[in-house]
Amino acid sequence: MPSRHQIASWAVLIYIALCLSMLISKQAQGIASFQTHNLYLFSAHFDAETYRSLDGPFKPRLFSYLLTAPFIELREEAGLPFLPGNMVRSVFERLVATWSFIWFFAVLLLFLATDRPLLNMFGTAAAVSFAYSLQGMVYPYDLPALFFATLVCLLVQRGFSKWLPLALGLGTGFKETIAVFSVLPFFLDGPRKERLRDLAICLLACYFVWTAIDLYSPGDFAGLEAVTSAEDAQSASRWKLFLNARLALIPSNLFLFLNAGLALPIFFLPTGGDRLAQGFRAVAILFAAGLFLFAQVTEFRVWFELIPLCLYSVQRFLDREGATAPL
Repeated sequence: MPSRHQIASWAVLIYIALCLSMLISKQAQGIASFQTHNLYLFSAHFDAETYRSLDGPFKPRLFSYLLTAPFIELREEAGLPFLPGNMVRSVFERLVATWSFIWFFAVLLLFLATDRPLLNMFGTAAAVSFAYSLQGMVYPYDLPALFFATLVCLLVQRGFSKWLPLALGLGTGFKETIAVFSVLPFFLDGPRKERLRDLAICLLACYFVWTAIDLYSPGDFAGLEAVTSAEDAQSASRWKLFLNARLALIPSNLFLFLNAGLALPIFFLPTGGDRLAQGFRAVAILFAAGLFLFAQVTEFRVWFELIPLCLYSVQRFLDREGATAPL
């Protein structure tokens, strides 16, 4: 039975989690109406035709759109119409705030099972707040992707890797980039043959969900066209890899401060032979490579999935025997 001190500690942590979640939800509410794309993606499920008209890179994230349905249906007839339908601006902003609060609070609750929950909570809040304070983008799959990335990292840290296929498969339905985490079983303990088998099972789970969504909504998914930008076809910068490389070198883009400074250390800190840290670095490299090929790297919200990986790597480095930790 938990002691009074343990109960009090949990109460304090949950209270802090609530406060930080309120901070993020208010930020999300403040930028919800900045871009038409915010409303477009939050209401993408509204009918099959709207969903099928989505751009390829957005389309595989069906679960995120489906779960926003109860919120989108909260419409008001009074007041000025806001974009499609009769959605009032204030109603939409509250729905985004509620959605963000629920998912971010769920992420912070996962950290209660870590060794340094408070540091993880504040680190995650800082990273998400960094992105939302600089850009007017808040999409329905941003925080669900962070939740499943955090869940997967926690499962491998706590030795519950048998649940990885379920977590990865479900997470892929919210945002397909979580599939990159399928390489983690290869870096866990065990014979090489078994680790390769577990990796294949995780990949198959992700592919199964991807295929099911594809069958649900016939049409083009993200393909070769996703690696190009809308620029002139004759321009070398049309390819997102070159465009992103150029954008990342512009100081004003704050690329060195991704995830409030958490992102870059994972690529350079020594792992000290820690297999899990090596696995997290491998995921980070694959993830970053994918972003440079398919996304726009200066949209800071696209880096959210790396937050739990980075927090683990930084903490492990600072806690390493003989290291002088400033925390």
